[in-house]
Amino acid sequence: MTNTMIRATIDATITQEAIGADDGYTRLLKLTRSLSVAHPSLQNWFSLAHTKGGATISLADKPKFLADATENYSEQYKEFGFRAILSTAQSDKEWLQPGRALLTFEPSQGYIQLEIYDPINAHGETATNEIFQGSIKAIAQDEPVIFSGTDVNARLQSGKGIKMYMVENQLFPHRRWIGWMGFVPHSLEPRHIPEAAALISVGTKGTVIVAVDECFDLNNPDHLKRAHQVEARMAHIGLLDVTDSTLLS
Repeated sequence: MTNTMIRATIDATITQEAIGADDGYTRLLKLTRSLSVAHPSLQNWFSLAHTKGGATISLADKPKFLADATENYSEQYKEFGFRAILSTAQSDKEWLQPGRALLTFEPSQGYIQLEIYDPINAHGETATNEIFQGSIKAIAQDEPVIFSGTDVNARLQSGKGIKMYMVENQLFPHRRWIGWMGFVPHSLEPRHIPEAAALISVGTKGTVIVAVDECFDLNNPDHLKRAHQVEARMAHIGLLDVTDSTLLS
């Protein structure tokens, strides 16, 4: 069965705080350097162009990047502090290139997202699995991550329509979800979640929980079953918080 993954996205909840431009830039630069260790394709990052065909600015150019970031979000910056959305696409023509990554850094809103478009066609299945495991670990090492999960979007086998793990396929509508893989700030051993394909220690920070140790396929019932088993176990041991208590009644 061909894996029809369109994109996969790490969705990390971090400690919510408003930070200044210099602190934000320092954290962002450190994070992108750590991501580049996961794969060379995550080495060069650029601001998003403000218009079609417009210029992007390299993260490496601190003065220009910060000037653009604070000007573009001038009103929000006064209230919420530094935020940034970056891509590995240096131009419009690279936007739909397989392997293009998008990084959203929002400390004031308490989240970080890393999306990679069409990763299997760009890197192959084995490397894609390694990239996401390395990336989720890098984010957890560098940032105050409270919880993270990995969503997957895929085409239906018929070729008509798209489905996603989050909301549509997660086990509990009222709890967090982990999907393909995720992170919790707790030290875990296989006896805690025997259903997980792998548990990867992130030192004193916590543990990466891998539900399926290959490219997650939404059209594969076994992959969905394994993710659900992991989420059920996590809920049972108190690692999958309730997000909407109104759904409990």
